Amino acid sequence: MQFYLRVTTRIQGYAYETPDTPQKIIKELTGQEGCRSGDGTVPYASLAYCEHWRKHLHVTVEELEGAEHRKILNNALFFKKLVEYVGEKKEEDPFFTFSLPSTLATLVDDVNDLNE
Repeated sequence: MQFYLRVTTRIQGYAYETPDTPQKIIKELTGQEGCRSGDGTVPYASLAYCEHWRKHLHVTVEELEGAEHRKILNNALFFKKLVEYVGEKKEEDPFFTFSLPSTLATLVDDVNDLNE
C-alpha cells in the first residue's frame, strides 16, 4: 500500500493544494510521480479527470499555468485556445487563419485587443 503526503497550505482552517502537492492521478495516467495544484477552487484530480475519457474518445487537455478558476475569463491565452478549438482552420492559407461563427467574431476582436 502506498501513502501520499499531501503538501498543502492552510489558511483560516482551509487546506489548499500547492504546486508541490503530489497527485495520484498523474501516476495513474503516466506511471510517473507528479506534483500539481488545482486552480484555487477545484482540486487538480477533478480538473484532470477528463484524461480518463481518452480510452473512449479523442480528448485534448491543455493546462494554462496560473489560470485561476474565476480569473480564467480574463486570460487572453484561454480565449486564444478557445478560438483555435471552435474555429475552422482554412487549409489554403499558410498563415493559420480561422473561419469563425459570426457569434465569435466580436470575441476574436476582443482577444486580439488584449494581445496588443
